[in-house]
Amino acid sequence: MAVLGVSVFALPRFGAPSWAAIGLVSAGAVAVGAHRHGGSRPVAWWLFAAAILAMAAGDTIYGATAHSGPDAVPAIADVCYLAMFPLITAGMITMVRTGAGLTDWSRWLDVLTFTCAAALLAWVFLTAPAMATGQLSSAEKSMLAAYNLGDLLILATTVRLVFAARRGAALLLLAVGATALLAADISYTLDQLGGGWRPGGPADAAYLVFYASWGAAALQPSMVRIVAPTSARDSSLQARWAALLGLSLTIPPLILVGEAMTGQVRDAPVIGIVSGLMSTLVVTRLVNALGQQRRALARERALRHASGALLSALTPHGVDAAIHEAVSALLPPNEPHTVIVALRGVDDPETLDEVAPQPALVRVLSMDPQADADAGLGVLLVRADRKVLAAIEDSVEVLAAQATLALDRMALTDQINRRDSEHYLRTITHNSVDMVLIVDDNFGIRYASTSVATTFGLDLSLPATLRDLEPTGDGGQITRTLATARRWAQPEGTRDWWYLQRSDGSPLTLEVNCRDLRQDQTVRGYVITMRDTSLDRGDRELIQQALDRSPDRRR
Repeated sequence: MAVLGVSVFALPRFGAPSWAAIGLVSAGAVAVGAHRHGGSRPVAWWLFAAAILAMAAGDTIYGATAHSGPDAVPAIADVCYLAMFPLITAGMITMVRTGAGLTDWSRWLDVLTFTCAAALLAWVFLTAPAMATGQLSSAEKSMLAAYNLGDLLILATTVRLVFAARRGAALLLLAVGATALLAADISYTLDQLGGGWRPGGPADAAYLVFYASWGAAALQPSMVRIVAPTSARDSSLQARWAALLGLSLTIPPLILVGEAMTGQVRDAPVIGIVSGLMSTLVVTRLVNALGQQRRALARERALRHASGALLSALTPHGVDAAIHEAVSALLPPNEPHTVIVALRGVDDPETLDEVAPQPALVRVLSMDPQADADAGLGVLLVRADRKVLAAIEDSVEVLAAQATLALDRMALTDQINRRDSEHYLRTITHNSVDMVLIVDDNFGIRYASTSVATTFGLDLSLPATLRDLEPTGDGGQITRTLATARRWAQPEGTRDWWYLQRSDGSPLTLEVNCRDLRQDQTVRGYVITMRDTSLDRGDRELIQQALDRSPDRRR
């Protein structure tokens, strides 16, 4: 691009092939960048490539015919130039049409206010002098007015892109290129109003910067970040938007004062019309801000109510109901929506401590909530209109955080209750002849009395299962007992007989009672009571007498 730029100024008579090569290089760079880096909206970059080609075609035609005089330039060159403006505008709008783009009406009001101020400047310093001069024909005046209108479109969309898109080298290069294009068009208009445009001037240098900047922007990896969806969660009057709005409002009075000081107020009607339009936009912006404030207060009240409901929820089903009610309150009345709450632990309370991840917002095209719940993640999905979702995004995040705290509280309460119940069982079974076990669905032993460890020689400090009680058996009798208890779930429990072995290898006959207490908040498992019937009556009486004489029993 540097070599081709030197040829434009060093060999002005060969401007046509130079501009054609410059346009092809720039458009080719944009195409390569769109293909290499992709992005969620590659169509925007293809529109930019088409706009560059249209402008390059106009420059090539203009460079090939301008040496014969201004009247020798065919109308097709102007058609190519004018085709560039809608292509660039469409590309800019495509980049910001999600998230904080077209969905944020407040930001567009600010941009329109700035555009009105820029249009007034263009009229006073460019369009009005062009209309008043007698050096230009009617067709040339119309073309200059069309160019000024196209420049205003590019200015408005560029400002919106710079304030809405994510920062990066690609965005900076796009802004530099758009600014150079606007500066080149202004320079071209001023040259037309003066002695006429000549090749190799400042306008050509600015056009060259435009071609180079936009081609380089597409080659930057950060070009993907420009088209990435952005959030519209904050529509308040930020400092940069306030500065832009204040600057726009000062332009009409400054122009009026400047013309009054020169002794001739030429553009009073235009200044009055633009001032009235800008005032309407500013008042609309303020009314919209008041409406946003009222909706924010309503969402705050809904969140306070949801926090109270989540605080009083005792089960995951209560959390689910509170979330559904809160989302319905956050959305506008009669707004169609869908809420999906997938929590691992709703049917298995023991896994509540694995449910609550840190709250986060994930934008996806599709999601399987049950698959994520099975993977140990809590998923909250809200489906509604994109503009409505953009307004409640912060509130949904806070709601997810409150639900996380509620689930954490339930998990902690469950662990405390379980510890207390196990401590209670350990106390009352310390001197008991009977052996007591609490096991889960996977046969894992969650609690065992000390007599179990003595009889079977188990190390209860390590994870153990019921299979460890019968290392040489097939475990069929244990599986049968738990299956029967699960199927019938009788209050008095399921009675059975187990034939196992002690730690010394001697046979052991156990009378077993198994109760399914998985739904009990303090147990949540199978309670198995085993009595050794292999001892005769005299042996059991001696053991009982020894236990009665023990210091623990006297205490």
